[in-house]
Amino acid sequence: AVEATDPGTVLPNAPYRVVVPTLYGLERERAQRFAVGIEDHIVLLEALLDHLTAKGGVKVVIAVGFSAGGDFVLWMAADQSRAARLDGCLALGPNVGIETCTVTGVLSEVTSSAPEVLLPALNRALASVTTVGDWLDLAADFRLIVHNFGDDFRPIQRFAHDIVSSWRVEGPDLLIRWYREATGAGRLVRCVFEDSEVYRARVRELQLRNLDEGILGEGYRPGSLVVEPVARHFDLIDPTLVMRHLDAMVAELRAARVGGR
Repeated sequence: AVEATDPGTVLPNAPYRVVVPTLYGLERERAQRFAVGIEDHIVLLEALLDHLTAKGGVKVVIAVGFSAGGDFVLWMAADQSRAARLDGCLALGPNVGIETCTVTGVLSEVTSSAPEVLLPALNRALASVTTVGDWLDLAADFRLIVHNFGDDFRPIQRFAHDIVSSWRVEGPDLLIRWYREATGAGRLVRCVFEDSEVYRARVRELQLRNLDEGILGEGYRPGSLVVEPVARHFDLIDPTLVMRHLDAMVAELRAARVGGR
């Protein structure tokens, strides 16, 4: 999330404790901002997880991220060197290659709020969506971003730059590495994509390559790469859809605990 919101509006009536943090430096109307890299964001978020789980009694911890936030939770889950409690991650609409980094690609270039810099960048991002609904949702997000960051876009530009740079360096294999390393660390991973040509093709390719080459590792589970029959990217954060996947992951993690896995 660009900023923390009321958990009750994110997953209303969820039978779980929901925490919606804001990444450091991205808070609304912060007086002084710092451009923090994703690795440091992960350190801070894991410290929060440690704090939230320190008293015990927490049975399952799942990180959920949408769009580039899906990349972020996969990145965090793949880091085996950290000790923070994280049992699984649900990535909703994460990127599958540099070609899907449309919004982050644009934001990574926004170094100034000057109209001659900002407006062409926002217009490029809005031109990349394929439905009116997605255009309206993205325009609303940009309105919030511009309102929040005012004259200092460095924090969100740094976040977007780190995401885009990772895809440029590793290409489509980045998702494979994140998946293998996260599941190799014993974490349950589920990636959920909208039903569009680019995502259907990428998921099909990954599944076929895994059958032939085992590219996703021994931790691969059928159903962990899901194409939902929804037309819009923003449909993936519908609370009913999110809860369906969360419930399935919680049930699987609890069954694994009972089975001693």
